[in-house]
Amino acid sequence: MTRFVKIALAGAMSLWGLLGVMGNLSHYSVNLEFVAGVMAMSDQMLDTSAWWAAHAITNPVIVNIGFAFIYLSKLATGILCALGAWRMWQARAADGASFQRAKTLVILGAGISIFMLFFGFIIISGIWFSMWQASYGLAIHQFAFIYMAALALIASYVNVKDD
Repeated sequence: MTRFVKIALAGAMSLWGLLGVMGNLSHYSVNLEFVAGVMAMSDQMLDTSAWWAAHAITNPVIVNIGFAFIYLSKLATGILCALGAWRMWQARAADGASFQRAKTLVILGAGISIFMLFFGFIIISGIWFSMWQASYGLAIHQFAFIYMAALALIASYVNVKDD
């Protein structure tokens, strides 16, 4: 029974990634504009003439790279977790070592988005671009943390060895 739960959770992480990238790309210009606003620090509530305002980036190439980091991470999570869930399904009746090996892509896929959420949203957006000062910043940080924590907890549970 535990193996079926782990397979389902791997599939759910895949769905999170795939739906996330679909949302990012189906509203590409809106999402790109949001990323550009964060990187430009355009919605700061404090004095933007302060030293930290020099962190702002408006170069469209760098903004596009930042947005690509988000949606490509979600795409990688979606694909890797789907492939990993399939491998886990195929190994569901195998010995513990075989089932453990089948989890590798799931852990990698989850790890990519955990890194993206922590590095991209918490560290870069939150600290470097001071997104927490923007009117929308706290809500974005809360969702990034919720997604990151959920992915980390699920990946940790999935990775627990099965006999």
